[in-house]
Amino acid sequence: MKKAKATGIILAGGKATRMGQINKSFLHYEGKTFIEIALEKMQSFDEIVIVANEPELYETYNMKNDIKIIKDQVENLGPLCGIYSGMACAKNEVCVVIPVDSPFINSALLKEMVEIIKDNDAVIPKIGEYVEPLCGVYKKTAMKQMKKALDKKEMKVNALYKKLKVNYVKEEQLKAYGDTNKMFQNINTMSDYKALK
Repeated sequence: MKKAKATGIILAGGKATRMGQINKSFLHYEGKTFIEIALEKMQSFDEIVIVANEPELYETYNMKNDIKIIKDQVENLGPLCGIYSGMACAKNEVCVVIPVDSPFINSALLKEMVEIIKDNDAVIPKIGEYVEPLCGVYKKTAMKQMKKALDKKEMKVNALYKKLKVNYVKEEQLKAYGDTNKMFQNINTMSDYKALK
């Protein structure tokens, strides 16, 4: 299978306070860890980057030495810094971003979003008025505005979109890829996790 010229960036973070300091990457769902599920979703792309607080924990997933495992350039600046850090080391112009704790994201949707980025800075799913910034496709043209926001400690990814050329994938289009109520679900707490089983 020919891989798309895009970099898959997995935001793995670290120990989650709302999960009682458990690292969500290593929680299991249907016989696989969340990080394994996320890596499978990125197999269509010719480069994969994991952004994690403790990169050494992910070396077992890098047996073929084909995954970049990095830390945030600056700690404690949230997901925007994770996105920026991953993009800064990516070899491709187009980067596909997903969080490690969203096991229901559809890999075919990710490929479609890469196809439709064209001359936009980003392609972002949008359900009603709610956007899904951590499941998006970004071009390196967005990095200048990301850097400006991070320099000002403005960490909300959504706030960035006013300054970028964004193609929003609307709910009607998203329905072709699965249940929109579940697709972008984040597993933030132990009760969220227990509800999966």
